[in-house]
Amino acid sequence: MKKRILYIGMGDQPFVSTLIQKMHKKYSNEYDFDIVSFSNSVDNESCYNNIKLINTRQTILSRFAIYVIFVYVWKLFSFIVKAKKYDYCHIQYVNWFYVVIMPFLKRKSNKIILTFWGSDFMRKPKEGPLRRIAKYSDIITVTNPVVTEDLARIILVNKNDIQAFPYGLIILDSIDSIEEDHINHFKRKFGIPHSAIIVTCGTNDSSSQQHNYIIKAVNKIKENSDVELFFLFPMTYRADMDYLEKIKGLLRNSDLNHLLLEGFLSNQDLACLRRSSDILIQIQKNDLLSGAMLEHLYANNIVVTGNWLPYSCLYEKGVQMLKIDNVNELESVITQGLELLKENKRNEVNRDVVKSMFSWDDNLSNWKNLYN
Repeated sequence: MKKRILYIGMGDQPFVSTLIQKMHKKYSNEYDFDIVSFSNSVDNESCYNNIKLINTRQTILSRFAIYVIFVYVWKLFSFIVKAKKYDYCHIQYVNWFYVVIMPFLKRKSNKIILTFWGSDFMRKPKEGPLRRIAKYSDIITVTNPVVTEDLARIILVNKNDIQAFPYGLIILDSIDSIEEDHINHFKRKFGIPHSAIIVTCGTNDSSSQQHNYIIKAVNKIKENSDVELFFLFPMTYRADMDYLEKIKGLLRNSDLNHLLLEGFLSNQDLACLRRSSDILIQIQKNDLLSGAMLEHLYANNIVVTGNWLPYSCLYEKGVQMLKIDNVNELESVITQGLELLKENKRNEVNRDVVKSMFSWDDNLSNWKNLYN
């Protein structure tokens, strides 16, 4: 008899939808999946037996967070009390207001699994409700091993009782599948010179990326370099238009051969971007574990990063990156990376570690084991 699993989360979120798609494809003879989604739609609808969308009508009250939360809780409660019992209820991203429905959810499922993402407890955490939610759970997981200790401290559990189950990075599959013709087409499409060393500067348009320091450092390097350099600035999130315009101004006043990448990029384009690049400069002020950085490591880029960033889970596995303690060291460390390229010294271990930790092929069985 198939086990019944209820997911509660955002059904249009890529990590969740890809997880369900892969679980359904491989294990549909073992599990039936239902979902309650706080979204207007659900990706991969055919993977679910039942779908319940919970959202609010756009009224004047929708501007008030307390109203939205009330509607979410009431609709979720109404679904749960009418539902048949599940073998597992798996909450993907733990909203603090779930505390209201946990006693009812406990009666409707044999086991409750909580999967914390990071931002659900690190941004203005509601410690009291999260601790009460955790007491109703049977299994607690995180998608990022970096946050385990912080979560244990906030919800008052032993860190050894928290399991790490990263989502797979779908771009890794694309990186493996693209061929040189795809990369050549990508370079022609965006006007990227074939003969140049490609340096990718940051991973998005957030001010946390510290593009101003990167531009200052690479300007100096270009003046003294005896090789052709081309600088890519991925700016595809559009999180802060004022900051984006500021960086555009800095680039206009520089002598850099560069391309500022804006707008949507397909998975194939992202994979080509990772494969085209030789060096990634990733010195954002804070981070949990950048997926884009992991993809660059998988594509055998040399990565320059900040020693202040919490990447111990990678270093413990043997990943090697060039680290700076402060932005004043950036110019010399990037130069060191260019020297390693000249000597063709890239670390193949990086690729193997990223694959073992973050590919769907290597991680799907771990997710399945949650339901055994």
